[in-house]
Amino acid sequence: YIKDPKDKHALLVDPEAAEVVKQIFSLFVSGMNVRAITNHLNDHGVLCPSLYKQRQGLNFRCPNGQTTLMWSTITIANLLKAPVYVGDMVQGRHRVKSYKIHKLEPVPEEEWIVVENTHEAIIDRETFELVQELRKNKRRPTREGKVSMFSGLMFCKDCGSKMYFCTAKEFEHNQNWFTCALARKNKD
Repeated sequence: YIKDPKDKHALLVDPEAAEVVKQIFSLFVSGMNVRAITNHLNDHGVLCPSLYKQRQGLNFRCPNGQTTLMWSTITIANLLKAPVYVGDMVQGRHRVKSYKIHKLEPVPEEEWIVVENTHEAIIDRETFELVQELRKNKRRPTREGKVSMFSGLMFCKDCGSKMYFCTAKEFEHNQNWFTCALARKNKD
């Protein structure tokens, strides 16, 4: 988003940046994890937010002191959970501990001030909610780079623990298996 030059309290959609945001959400919904999206954007030469702002002529430095101007997994993860892209304004996510100690501390999500539909949405609510559900069930790839569509969604019938997706290099694709997390810890 960019500030409206006519009204400093309004946000306008930046078309070039909005396409990148839409691409990130669609890649995540299609099954790519945050690390894979980061690598995809860096490999295809998509400008990271800091470099994009600098190219737009804004005096902007990277807030976390990052020296290489590339996409990071933290940036992608924060972008995927930001409600600003569905048109909501969220305030009060951090507060100062005291007037003597100027450290910021996070505020519980229940205490946030959320005003819905304050500006034009880039992502529709259904896609945003789907991404939030998918983020709850993180799917990590195996060492061979395979990810099952059931990863993070299956639980053991006996004990209720998560089921881990397992694979091996020499096995065929149809020979992958799931194993109980507790059975994996307790070899007995």
